[in-house]
Amino acid sequence: MRRGLARFLNHRRPEGDMRASLSGRLFSFVLGMGLFGWLMFSAPAGAHTPQSAGPAAVPAAHLPWITRDYSFRLARVNAYRLLAALPALTDNPDWSAGAALHARYMVKTNQPTNYEEPTLYPDYFTTQGAEAAANSLLIFTDTVTFSEDEAVRFWMRSPFQALSLLDAELRQTGFGSYREADGGLQMAAALDVRRGWQAGAPAGVAYPVMWPAAGKTVDLRTYSGQDYPDPLAAPFCQADYRGLPILVQLGDGSRAVRLADIAPTVLLSSGGPLSHCAFSETEYPPNPNDGDYGKILLDTRDAVVLMPQSPLAAGQTYTVTVQAMVDNIPVAYTWSFHVAPDAGP
Repeated sequence: MRRGLARFLNHRRPEGDMRASLSGRLFSFVLGMGLFGWLMFSAPAGAHTPQSAGPAAVPAAHLPWITRDYSFRLARVNAYRLLAALPALTDNPDWSAGAALHARYMVKTNQPTNYEEPTLYPDYFTTQGAEAAANSLLIFTDTVTFSEDEAVRFWMRSPFQALSLLDAELRQTGFGSYREADGGLQMAAALDVRRGWQAGAPAGVAYPVMWPAAGKTVDLRTYSGQDYPDPLAAPFCQADYRGLPILVQLGDGSRAVRLADIAPTVLLSSGGPLSHCAFSETEYPPNPNDGDYGKILLDTRDAVVLMPQSPLAAGQTYTVTVQAMVDNIPVAYTWSFHVAPDAGP
């Protein structure tokens, strides 16, 4: 509902006191014996603006790996947008090149940050990479074989990050990665979810936007287990919930949304009702430590999130019902989607 803040978390420049409230926050995780993590976009463009090290900062010899055609890497992103009946994103080659430059910066410096330091790392700093860093979802790992498809799948299994990829008003993006088996971080990727935003959904897009949408088949089954903010901090969610997040966007961020008081959500399979939790901007708890990031992310997409207790079953059909109050007007939606027989995690 708060459109003045909406595009900060929809990856546009914020206004007022929110500008610096999340700047510089880094969220990363360690999985098993290996290093793996991601950065939720948190620094507004311009909030951390290092001085350019000049055109000679990155010699041409450092750049042969950059390509100008990243459109093939958007295939997975756009396939998941299609599951929400959203149009495909187009590739901006300059943004993709910048995303690859920042991915390289992270791997070569072992610094998984949403900014670049020209003084500390002049060999790897670029203005183009720094701009991508401030506008992108970032992911990094010490596994050189981790693929771009795996990165996108991880984002889509994390509800707060998936909302950025499924923004109906996002038109264009850049996607770049870099890998090198040099110890420390060995693969990183960046996906721009900010600069390609344009007010107003494209022609043919109507709310609500469901994911997965009616009749669609998804190849995912589980929650990533790693998202920020933590979706399982919501009321009635439990720390061991591991089902694939189900998302509904009821508007463009201009509405006030809350779940209905009675039977707000139902999740059914052939075996009957399934345990889950659900929340909107109203039910998700405040967190002053991060400026209520989660509540605002939900608010700016008028989103409802369902978190099933158990992984979805391959080959199964699920029916979802969501009842909510939108600007104090009751709405109810029921639809079914399928999980592919060969669905992965």
